[in-house]
Order: sequence, then C-alpha cells, then structure tokens
Amino acid sequence: MDTIVFIGGMGSNRPQVEAVGDELSAYYDQPVQVFSFRDALQNTDKIKELTRGAHVITHAAGMLLLAGMRPREVVAIAPPTPTSPSTLLLRSIPKTMYLFKQSQKDSNRRKKVSDYHKFAALEHGRYPHYNIAKLSMIGKFDAFKAATALAKNGAAITLAFMQDDLLFFNIARSYFGNEMQERGIQVRIDVPGEHDEFLLYPVEVLKSLTLK
Repeated sequence: MDTIVFIGGMGSNRPQVEAVGDELSAYYDQPVQVFSFRDALQNTDKIKELTRGAHVITHAAGMLLLAGMRPREVVAIAPPTPTSPSTLLLRSIPKTMYLFKQSQKDSNRRKKVSDYHKFAALEHGRYPHYNIAKLSMIGKFDAFKAATALAKNGAAITLAFMQDDLLFFNIARSYFGNEMQERGIQVRIDVPGEHDEFLLYPVEVLKSLTLK
C-alpha cells in the first residue's frame, strides 16, 4: 500500500498519535507515519514530501495541514467547518463532559479518555502557540472547500462526520448529496461516536467507514 500518514488535531501530542499509529500500523500491516498538530506545523516541508501520493488520515484540525499538498487519498475524520472561536470554546465544555459521562460504564474507555485529556492538557499548557492560538484559523476552516481543492489535485476524499460530534455538526447535512459526489468527495454523516472517537478507537472508526 502507499505510504500512510496520520495527522492529529489541535492538542494532539506524541503519546496520543503514537498510540493511534500503533493501532493503525497493525490494522494496515505496515508502518504509519504519525504527526501531532504541532509536529505537522513545525515540519511542513516534511509533510509535503511524505503526503505526496500517500494515503492520509487526519483528525479534526489536522486537515488544515494538507493545504497545497498532493495526497492520493484523504480520510478526514471530524474535520472543521466554519465556526467562531468563541463557539468552539463554549462547545468544548459539553464535549468534554459528555466524553467523560459516556466512559463511566467501561473501564478501558475510561482510562483512554483520562489519558487523552491528561496528555492534551500538557500539550496545550506547554505549547499554546501551536494549539489554542490557532483557534481562529481553525474556526475559519471549511473542510468542504479544502476537500474540493484536494480533489482538483487528484485526491480521493472522504469527509467523515461523527454522529455525536458536539463541535462540528449539522452543517455537514447541507452538503450531503450529488454535488460533493460529483467532485469525487464522499461525505459521511453516519459515523458512530463522538468528536474524539478516532483517538480512542481508530480502527473501529475506520471499520465503520469500511476503509482499509
């Protein structure tokens, strides 16, 4: 298979993306190159080189890093749609509360959620200029316009929106139909899970898309 690259979203960090990478490597039976959001921002030339002709998976704001790139295929999980920074901040509170609430009945999920927030908090605290400071840029990002640009460069695109995503929701439904399909862009609005589901169970999310 082509080179496989995973790019995490805002607040992603080395322990997190490496854990995702380990699961993806086992799933695809080949090494997966992984980058946190900060890693990718700091290594745009490397991202450009690695993603050329590659199979790229992004989570949330990770899709921002593909502007001007030429991957062969992109699977964007829970990508951003235009939302004001203040709204994103307000929505992040119920998102976090819901994530913890949904994990209480499953000890394995509870540990994953706890680790996720622990490492994300450290990342935000140590490197705010590569994360929370990018909130305005993320709020302006339109995954559909970005997907159209990537498709024009020859990439096959899947935009996968999570059913219980409390950050980016509803707007995807207005794009669901022939218009995007004619551009070579598949839009999925039926993916089970929350905004951060892919970071907890990446293989299960891909399986729900029947992608490998």
